[in-house]
Amino acid sequence: MYKIMLILIILFVSFALIFFLLPVNLILKYDKKIECILRFGFLKINLNKFENKLKINDNSNNTQKKIKKSKINIKKSLKLAKLFKNIFVQIIRKIKIKELNFVLNIGQEDAYYTAVRYGQACAVVYPLFRFIILKKKIKKYKISVNPNFNIFKTKFCFKINLRSNLLSMIVIILKIFGGNL
Repeated sequence: MYKIMLILIILFVSFALIFFLLPVNLILKYDKKIECILRFGFLKINLNKFENKLKINDNSNNTQKKIKKSKINIKKSLKLAKLFKNIFVQIIRKIKIKELNFVLNIGQEDAYYTAVRYGQACAVVYPLFRFIILKKKIKKYKISVNPNFNIFKTKFCFKINLRSNLLSMIVIILKIFGGNL
């Protein structure tokens, strides 16, 4: 009787460990639409697929809204910023990036402005993604910033494939809501 119970407990624990250690993939894509796919083991779940296209309003003639002056508690703001930083660091440590694609096509009405925007984008995009690629040791990536002198719109496409396991996600949630472990 005790041997059967022991065998059942061992089987339950081993299945639970296998379940918690199964890889969880999250694929985020943006190409005029946002698409989010979650893969858990052999399950593929389409979490969110927005049918409405995102529109970026580049109207510089809008009047600026007046911002109300409010008292800012610096100590609370610093504590909150430190908390967000710690949460972000925990998430980055536990999640692996399998694939990263970023394509930015810059176009303006004037070639001069296109070239200026292209230089600004290159100065930000390439060092930022290079840091991420080296820090996370990503093997499959494509980063591209292109000037487009014929089309007058700036477009970008983005795809990232994140991988973790259920146990790591539970640990992240416990650290966020339960303090330090």
